[in-house]
Amino acid sequence: MDSPVVDANFRSLTSLPNCAGSLVVSTEGKVHKSQGDLKSLNAATSLPTLVRVAQRLVRSLGKPAADEEERVESVTVSYTKHQYSIVPKDDHIYVVKQHR
Repeated sequence: MDSPVVDANFRSLTSLPNCAGSLVVSTEGKVHKSQGDLKSLNAATSLPTLVRVAQRLVRSLGKPAADEEERVESVTVSYTKHQYSIVPKDDHIYVVKQHR
C-alpha cells in the first residue's frame, strides 16, 4: 500500500501540462503506480533503461552531500516529440512523460 505522500506526488505528476503518462518506482525497481503511456513498462521500450540509469544516479550522485545544493534533483531525457523527467524523492523515483 502506498503512503499518502506517494499518492499526492503521483497525482501532481498526472496534472502536469502535456502529461502523457507517469509512474512511481521504488529504488529497488518495483512499480507502485502508473498511468497513461507508462501504464505498461513495455509501452516505452527505453523506459526500463532510463529508470535503471536514474537509480544508479540516485545511488551514486544523490547521496546527501556536505552541501545539500549538490544533491541530484532530477534527470530529464528529451526526444523530438516528448521528454521523460525522472525525479528521485525519498525511497521512490517519479517518472513523467510529457509531449513537447
